Amino acid sequence: YSFIRPKQYFLPTQTAGFLFTIAGVVGGFVHGGSFKDGPIHNHVKAMRVMLWDGTIAVIDEQDELRYWRNSYGLLGIITAVELNVIKRPNFRFRTLPSQSPDGGWNAKGFEQYINGIRKEYTAAEFFLNP
Repeated sequence: YSFIRPKQYFLPTQTAGFLFTIAGVVGGFVHGGSFKDGPIHNHVKAMRVMLWDGTIAVIDEQDELRYWRNSYGLLGIITAVELNVIKRPNFRFRTLPSQSPDGGWNAKGFEQYINGIRKEYTAAEFFLNP
């Protein structure tokens, strides 16, 4: 994001925070998605993977990509992902300084943050996606 965000480009759908890797979100089908645009793995154009024997492969055919999405690492290790991005000049997505390891993020703070979200929001998606 450090390269595309200043240019006002974002993923079509967002992760639930800075804590998650893109490969983890794509391979595990967790912590990312919206009702309108679906999960992040729907927006994968290609991925580079390490297979069981240590060889590297580029997966870019939709028929093969469908097996790698939500594979939980059973087929190999995802080392890079190419995603669709869209320009959103009015989109705002931020992480509070206190929500970073450098800002004192810890297990207690994380639990308080999650409990706060549960009280404040009733919808499954609470990020603004204009």
